[in-house]
Amino acid sequence: MHCRAAVFLNITALCLSAATPVAAQDATSRAARDSVSVAAPDTASVGAPDKAPRGAQFLIPLGSVLVPGLGQYLHGEPLTGAAYTGAALTGLLVAANVGASTANAVDFPRAGRDQLAAEAAHVYQTAGFLSAWDAFHRAIPALQREGKYEFLTTREDLGDLLTAPFETEFLGRWTTWVNLAFTAAMAGIVLAEHDPGVAYEPFRARDAAFVTSLSLNAGVGEEALFRGWLLPHFHQNLGERFWVANALQAGIFGLLHVDSAGEFAVVIGAAALYDGWVTRRNDWSIREAVFNHFWYDLAIGAATLLVDKRDFRVELTFPTIRF
Repeated sequence: MHCRAAVFLNITALCLSAATPVAAQDATSRAARDSVSVAAPDTASVGAPDKAPRGAQFLIPLGSVLVPGLGQYLHGEPLTGAAYTGAALTGLLVAANVGASTANAVDFPRAGRDQLAAEAAHVYQTAGFLSAWDAFHRAIPALQREGKYEFLTTREDLGDLLTAPFETEFLGRWTTWVNLAFTAAMAGIVLAEHDPGVAYEPFRARDAAFVTSLSLNAGVGEEALFRGWLLPHFHQNLGERFWVANALQAGIFGLLHVDSAGEFAVVIGAAALYDGWVTRRNDWSIREAVFNHFWYDLAIGAATLLVDKRDFRVELTFPTIRF
């Protein structure tokens, strides 16, 4: 029951957030986007503001992380803002109702109730990350008319990001296979901890649903925030020195994983550096990075659950003494 609820919560919240497309972006076909760069300054959507609001590059997206929907309200899109806010509040209410503090005690909880609480908290986080990404890209046409972000020629909407993990087109790219080989190697290292004769927690259907939902939230939300917002922001404001900007976003990404991953955060930072490079290679499209991130998290998450040792508890029962 909790497994189905977690999946429903995740899909509902993300679809709610995707209800209204990015108004300031041009609608282009995927085939056209893959073959032709879009001249953004001259093709901005009709009705887009001539000047970007103050703080559009950093402060408004940052505020949207903390208060999902804020950027959309400030850009005059209350319905889209309400969608992000509603998704975030849904996650918070569900997490509070089922006890998020218990779920946060471990990275991969096994009880259905704890998994639902953890995923509800992730929905809130993802709503904030996507709200920041959306708010930043709404300002791009106006910023480009000011001579900024001229390198951002690719237009993507939330639907493009949500479907990216399941696009088989990426399997024709060597850059994807490099990441898949790295993913297989890391998953193999985790699975190598499996010892014969040791009792492990069974891998249930709810575990598969949980790790899939978790991977989708992380793959879409984190790529949108770090490679979709912070990377181009740093690139623009650091003199378009790409590797400085890329190292900065990857370093921040790795540091934020220190508590959960320990020394392995260095490897996570390196993966973020690679995805940043892939993003620029793809004309700043983050779809391949979303694909890489999703399948990496799915493989590592599943491997981690498969080597989760069962906890044995010894219970002593004393006979009742009657007087």
